[in-house]
Amino acid sequence: MDPDPAEPKNSYDTLGYLKSIASFSNKLVGYICEEKEIDALVGQYGELLSINKEEALEMVNKSVEASEDISDSIRYGLSRLKIRSRLRGIEEAIKDPELAAKKKKKRVQEAEARGDSAEGKSEAEEAGEGIQELDELPISQDKSINDFIHDITETLMGPFNLNDFYINLLEGLYRGIGFDRVLLAVISVQPTRRVLVGRFGLGDIDPAGIAKFEHDLAPSGYIIPKSLKACKDMAIPANTPDAFPESLKFFVKDRTVYLFPICLDDKPIGLIYLDRKKGRPRLDSSRIKATRLFRDFAVMAIRKLRSRKQ
Repeated sequence: MDPDPAEPKNSYDTLGYLKSIASFSNKLVGYICEEKEIDALVGQYGELLSINKEEALEMVNKSVEASEDISDSIRYGLSRLKIRSRLRGIEEAIKDPELAAKKKKKRVQEAEARGDSAEGKSEAEEAGEGIQELDELPISQDKSINDFIHDITETLMGPFNLNDFYINLLEGLYRGIGFDRVLLAVISVQPTRRVLVGRFGLGDIDPAGIAKFEHDLAPSGYIIPKSLKACKDMAIPANTPDAFPESLKFFVKDRTVYLFPICLDDKPIGLIYLDRKKGRPRLDSSRIKATRLFRDFAVMAIRKLRSRKQ
């Protein structure tokens, strides 16, 4: 397709308008990903398509939210693009250009400072632990925590598929409370060992990463077996020494980890694993309470399905 199509010949030129819409949409996403100002682009297409900057960004926001619901792979790709944080940056520039300019100047100065001091890097920086710009948490803009809780409560009132229920539950945690990764794992009893294995996940983790999540529960000195054995919720600060086995150290590196065991009659059957990147605020008491409620929903769903079978 021509990246710069001619303007529609007249108001009845449907194909011409479709080409212009496609061109504008593609360029708009490109500008956002490259963190370029969109004034000139909207100036070029705004009158033709009857759209202003605020409306264009609102449409992109809605498209991102809809795309995140399609699949784990798309959600993972969007998180790698940091598209939400870039959208926020452009929105800030529109609302308060002066403040946005100051922030941009500060980022440039910090980048230049890091470049000037490249020859004198510390050991931590050489190990790849330098300054990291965090993207926005994927918190929903149109649904509150209470909205997600209401939806899950309604689901529990009628017939439901447990796997679909788990996905909706994780979405409530991921987009309602706000985590970088949420993962539901179950205890698999094998002939020679008990293993915690990943089943479902959302956020900064792809399907292969979910499948690779595995923790042998026999070495009871690690934090996950302790959490499960005691059926106790735990928060583990980023890079806590000896908290996780070697197989998970890279997975949890630079992450504040939250563990919420799923227990029936004081016996663990699974775990909700959640994390936030180092540098993000820790959960406050109200969000911890809400997270526990989501975990309790998982217990209720399992109890309900088991009662049907009896």
